[in-house]
Amino acid sequence: RLPVLAVAAAVRDDHRVVMGGVAMCRSPGGLHPCDCLHTVESGTRIEELEDANGSRRIRLHHPNGTVTEMPQCVHPTPPRPGPPTNRSRAGRWRGRQVGDFEDPCELGWGHAAPMEASFIHSLDVAEFSAVYSLPPSPREHGKNILYYWIGLQDTTSTANPVIQPVLAYDGSWYAESWNCCPAGHKLKANSVAIHDTGDTVTASIQRDESGVYTITSTVGDQSSVLSSDDTNSGLVTTWNWVLLVLETYNVDTCPEYTNGTMGFSDMHLTDVQGQAVTPSWIRNPYIDGQYLPEAESREFADCCNGSFVLDWPSARLEQQSVYVPGPGWWEEHWVLVVVPSLVALVALLAAAVCLARRRLAKQRQNQLVPGDGAWPSDVAAGEPARTE
Repeated sequence: RLPVLAVAAAVRDDHRVVMGGVAMCRSPGGLHPCDCLHTVESGTRIEELEDANGSRRIRLHHPNGTVTEMPQCVHPTPPRPGPPTNRSRAGRWRGRQVGDFEDPCELGWGHAAPMEASFIHSLDVAEFSAVYSLPPSPREHGKNILYYWIGLQDTTSTANPVIQPVLAYDGSWYAESWNCCPAGHKLKANSVAIHDTGDTVTASIQRDESGVYTITSTVGDQSSVLSSDDTNSGLVTTWNWVLLVLETYNVDTCPEYTNGTMGFSDMHLTDVQGQAVTPSWIRNPYIDGQYLPEAESREFADCCNGSFVLDWPSARLEQQSVYVPGPGWWEEHWVLVVVPSLVALVALLAAAVCLARRRLAKQRQNQLVPGDGAWPSDVAAGEPARTE
């Protein structure tokens, strides 16, 4: 019998949030009860089962052939936003009241996705894959966590399950594969450390003939692999919600973003009929659990000299770790910028005038005016002064 290693035991204290008396841990796809967050061996297959009394449990098929089970999580699964639409985004704001909202670029958000795009297909997805290019590390690291990932969700489930191969930064880079949330648990396969900024991550989600999805995150010759069968219990009926995401926790300043470009390249999307699919992306960034209106969505992606270039089969996300304030910031702080700038400009002009006067006075001292018995040209040539 192999133990399931609880992620909570290795989570830093400053990565936990207590909500309703329950310790919640930061993870891809949102906060989750720490007691129900687990690491399993790479290659484990997760099977969710439903008992006659309606309770659910997990059966874990480990790589060495052993099988273990876990009862249903004792905590309710945190709610998550449903599938976004252009209509659902209008006039909505997460966390802070619309009246208090000025500028998403002020940052300091607990949980956000400044760059997120989604596509809902009419059929199940059979394969979704991409190559992640590792961006330069953030110049500063405190409590900030960055997650880059492609993923699939079920548009029909109120639990909004998600499977995702993830590129993560939490002081260092690593890749890992996740499954949320069979029997209320969130599980990941062992992480693969990334040591070279030139490395890439090959990420894939693939469905086999039995309907089991395998999530793989590969760096070099090492992989984090997790297989998910969330359909037996009815948790998932269709994996048709396609996602492309930069998800963040506790980014307070621009230097806590990466300082450069992260790319999703060589993307492939195929449905269960074997047809290649080109997604029609909808941009839907969020802050603290709610989608932003259209104008704020684009502004949030542009923060810190950011850009989110959506294309197919590639996409590019970029920040430059430089804070570019939005209109709300300028309205509130213009005096702090303009007045010192004017004072500095006046001081500079005064210094320039003073220097010019000194140079003019020195030039006059070095020259003799006509009638004093010498001509400047004679003196400069070393000749005796002429007299009339």
